[in-house]
Formats: sequence, C-alpha cells, structure tokens
Amino acid sequence: MAWGCWSTRAQLPSRCGPASNPRCPRCAGRWRPCSVRDERHGDDEGTTMSVAVIAAYAVVYCAIHSWLASQRMKNWTRQAFGPVADRWYRLAYNALATLMLLPFAALFVLLPDQVLYVLPAPWLYLALTIQAVAAVGVLYGVWITDAWHFLGFRQLLGGDCPPPCQPPLSVHGLYRWVRHPLYFLGLVFMWASPRMSLNTAALFAVFSLYLYAGSIFEERRLAAEYGAAYRHYQRQVPRLLPWRGPVRVRLPEDAGD
Repeated sequence: MAWGCWSTRAQLPSRCGPASNPRCPRCAGRWRPCSVRDERHGDDEGTTMSVAVIAAYAVVYCAIHSWLASQRMKNWTRQAFGPVADRWYRLAYNALATLMLLPFAALFVLLPDQVLYVLPAPWLYLALTIQAVAAVGVLYGVWITDAWHFLGFRQLLGGDCPPPCQPPLSVHGLYRWVRHPLYFLGLVFMWASPRMSLNTAALFAVFSLYLYAGSIFEERRLAAEYGAAYRHYQRQVPRLLPWRGPVRVRLPEDAGD
C-alpha cells in the first residue's frame, strides 16, 4: 500500500510517505493510506474503483431524485396521506435531495483521487467569475419562477392553489434564452470548475447526462400541462443551449404569462 497526501496527491510520487520522508512539507505530516501510484504508471485499481463508486452513487441519487419528482409518486403520497401531502411534499422533497448530497462529501474525502488539472491565474479568476455568474443566474431563475413555490414554503403555508393548478408559464428573463435555464446554468457551473479530478469529472458527467435527460422528460410534462402555449414556446426558444440569443416570446392571447 502506498501513501498519499491530503492535498495535491496526484502531483506527489508514490514513494513520498513516512517510509521515505518522515515529514512532507506539502502536507505537514498529514498522512493517510491510499493506493495512489506514480502518475507515470497510470491509474491504479484504487482510483478506478473510486471513480466507479462516485458514478454509481450519482446514478442512484439521480434515480431517486427523478422517482420522487414523478407524478406517480406524488399521486401515491396524496392517496396515502391525504391533502396534507400536497402541502409538505415539495419541502420534504428538497430537504431529502439536499441530505442525499452529503454522502458525496464523505466519498470525496475518503476515496483516492487523481487531479486532472488546476487552472492557474488568470484563467482561475475567469473560471471563478463564470461560476459566480452561473450561481447568480440560478438564484435569479428560481426567484422569477416563484422562489417560495420552488422551495415548498408557499405550499406549506397554504398560499398555493391545489393540484392540478400550476403557476403561469414564465417566458421572460432567462427563459427568453433557453427553456431550461437552470439546467443550462448548472452545466456551466460544473464544467467551469477551476480544479478537476477524476472523481469530480465522473460526478459531473453523470449529473450532466441527468440534466440533459431531465430536460427531455420535463418537456413532456410542461407540454401536457400548458398545452398549445408551451408548444408555441418550444418553436421559438431553444431547449438547453442559448444559440439563438434572447428571444422576444409571443404566446397566444389565451396563454399564461
């Protein structure tokens, strides 16, 4: 078993450790056992296994997240718990989705990894700026589509209309660029990361596929809920990539805002 460093392990030779160097100046003696070998010999089984574990849990997370968001699951909880389920469902859904992210933190700490790249200045600052803009864009997108409804507090406080009532179709702001701006900005935030490792890339790859597939299924749901108005919107604005730029959307007169 080789020894790795808590920071920049992929940049250290496999012989760096208590056996050959009692105190590494890079990690100040903070050692832990791992199976990382010299990069010149390629990935070892430990690093490959860690990528598989990260990807597998990401798939499980996405599957549960999608299942809980399905109309079938919502209908089941309504039948099992009555109308009170509609008030608590969204808030509980968000809370569970957040809690299920915590194992990722543990996996990234415990599993061996290999750094692919770390952007130097000034590219570091450019990447951080892009991430900041994407994060602000997500917050803005949530706000203009009713943040309290998105988080579940409006339903809990009884200010939301009962199912199948839906909020008006939003076609302004970020929704002039793409039909799913939160998905697009999520992709930008992930892949603009100034530091990328094998584990991070595996996680981002699974999440990217999930967002892409999710946008397709979301299209079907929105088309069923908003009908002709959404199909008209589909013909004007791209689904995920803003290649047309901002579009001034004009819906039929009987469509929602």
